Amino acid sequence: MAQEKSWRTALVCLLALAPLWAIGVLGRGYWTPDEPRERAVSWRMAQPGESAAVPNLAGTPLLEKPPAYYWLSSAALRAAPSLDAAPRIPNLLYAAIAMFATLLWARAAGVRRHAWLVALVSGSFVLAYQVAIWLATDAVLVACVALALLGGYRGYTAAPGRTKLCWYLLMHAAAAYGFLAKNAIAWILPALAMAAIILWERNWRELRRIELWAGLGLQAVIVGAWILAVLELPNGREALRGFLWYNLVGRFVPLSDVPPGLKYTDSHQNWPGKYLVELPIYLLPWSALAVAALRRAWHAVRSGSSSATAWRFTLGYILAVTLVLSVAATARGIYYAPVLPAFAVLIGLWSEEHLAHPDAFERRALKITRWLVAGFGLLAIVMLGVARSAGLDVQVVPALGALLLATAMWYANGRAALNNSNHFALASLYAAFAASVLAIALVLFPILDRSQDLVGMARRVDSDTAQRDLALLMPDETTLAMFDVATAGRRVVTLTSPDDARRRLANNPRLVVFGLLPGRNTGPVRTWLANRGVALREKNKPTGASRAAAELGLKMEKVYDVPDGRQYALWSR
Repeated sequence: MAQEKSWRTALVCLLALAPLWAIGVLGRGYWTPDEPRERAVSWRMAQPGESAAVPNLAGTPLLEKPPAYYWLSSAALRAAPSLDAAPRIPNLLYAAIAMFATLLWARAAGVRRHAWLVALVSGSFVLAYQVAIWLATDAVLVACVALALLGGYRGYTAAPGRTKLCWYLLMHAAAAYGFLAKNAIAWILPALAMAAIILWERNWRELRRIELWAGLGLQAVIVGAWILAVLELPNGREALRGFLWYNLVGRFVPLSDVPPGLKYTDSHQNWPGKYLVELPIYLLPWSALAVAALRRAWHAVRSGSSSATAWRFTLGYILAVTLVLSVAATARGIYYAPVLPAFAVLIGLWSEEHLAHPDAFERRALKITRWLVAGFGLLAIVMLGVARSAGLDVQVVPALGALLLATAMWYANGRAALNNSNHFALASLYAAFAASVLAIALVLFPILDRSQDLVGMARRVDSDTAQRDLALLMPDETTLAMFDVATAGRRVVTLTSPDDARRRLANNPRLVVFGLLPGRNTGPVRTWLANRGVALREKNKPTGASRAAAELGLKMEKVYDVPDGRQYALWSR
């Protein structure tokens, strides 16, 4: 009966989250950074004869991440080659898995009446939503870590025997697949959760359980098969060094003798307290509820109640991962995404015990959450007004409909709060937030799509240079990616230095070169801001391509750009 209720709750929450996921996955183009590259890698792997063991970008091995994420993305491309959003479709599966695993973890931890809240919150944190809709390996990592944490918690709390073994096997299997998608961080995160709870409860006996370690054999088979496949490829040893050393260890500590493109400490540098300072943003709009839950956790972990282990497992994981990420050499907000399921469970534990009778602090947290949600609605209204004022073509009627729904749900939340019906108040608050996000998407996505249509630009360049030979002058990953997808079947030369360009141009008078210009193109948004005295900070430092073109004395034939976005030039002798 409990299992049937879990499935019913999951289905209802899936339907509630589906509009947000669908518009983010299916209703937009591919945006920088990262998405053009990930799309091109998936496209490459979908081509006949391409290796499934090592991803590659424009014919060059990409050693940042193992290939598992691209397996499903390329499969979706093969199944629906005419669907532009095909590579992102597997993200819907990953988001659903992460949500359902978090819900099951919460129910196992004792969250019964408010398991639905855990599911909705886990899928609608701002950072969780970004991961769910973004074409990047973080989506599958969060799903695998959520499954591994479910298996770890159920295994830890189960009696010795077959049940404990099965749950721990789930933990190992999820960690192994996560390794194939995002490297050993998928091992490290569940290991931190297990280490934290065992140390906290001094349960050294758990370390002697054969059930805990039996799954290592399963991991060895899954990961070992991929390692052997890589070793069989030319330069397989160098590829493994890139995957397992530069890409993993190099994100935590500075390394010497790192090949170009794999020195991660040169960018995304960490600083003390970064994650703690940014955490309220990651958890929007539920940040105040997370604070209320953390406040109760301080007492719950020290109690002798039956729920103490659930609180310790969840809080221990949050603290351990936050500490490890805080001392790493590199840092990005997206790295914190696998911690979000634990915050959702923590909010669930709090709501189960305290939502019916909140104290003054918790009532204030609920009120703050209401106004945070209202802030998203106000943001949608402002964005819609700016878009219309700037003359931008956006979906006005659907956006207004979404805002009307958000207003009605926000009003329903207020009525429920007055009647002390806090569970209905939070349900209506989620509906108001979801409607507000839909309104923002309906306004923002078309604007960003126009400024990010790089593949469309590359196709124009391909058409204009069809009778000549084309070379890319010192391209970045985004430029390589957009041409790899747009000019399938055409040989496009990559020039890596001015000397390389000089030699090629001397030997081929038909050659024209294409490269990135500094700054951003003027478009409706930038014009609207400039007319109102808002000066945007510009990075007008010369690019590698523009410096090389000037050094070689090349003649600019044509400028290609997208509104409010990147601009490129076509040069010739």
